[in-house]
Amino acid sequence: MTNKTHTFSNRLITSNTPSVANYTLQEIADMMGLTKERVRQIEARALNKFKQRLSALGYNQANLLDY
Repeated sequence: MTNKTHTFSNRLITSNTPSVANYTLQEIADMMGLTKERVRQIEARALNKFKQRLSALGYNQANLLDY
């Protein structure tokens, strides 16, 4: 994982505050100094890697969230 992907994933997964889910892609982009499209790409890549790791641990793909 790249540093920005790791940072983004960390903010999504480890945050205890429900308000994190309320950030728009643009707000996240502004915080990270990226474009909205780049944040969307990082989000998609991070979620895909997360799904792959869960699948490798034996979780059924049908039970994983679809985004």
